[in-house]
Amino acid sequence: MFRLRLHPTRSGFAIGIAVIALWALLWLWFFAQLDNNGSLASAPWAGTSGPELTLRQLGGPAA
Repeated sequence: MFRLRLHPTRSGFAIGIAVIALWALLWLWFFAQLDNNGSLASAPWAGTSGPELTLRQLGGPAA
């Protein structure tokens, strides 16, 4: 049924490898963006970076 065997040319093989490499780089970039967004979104809650309010500033009982 299949008498002809498909053999890619050198340029076709190089283009195919380049497409696969580009695809892999896009996936790596996608996963890196997911990791960055997760850490940036949780960064403000990680520590006390803003000013702290005391009871006196809140109008609580003065000690």
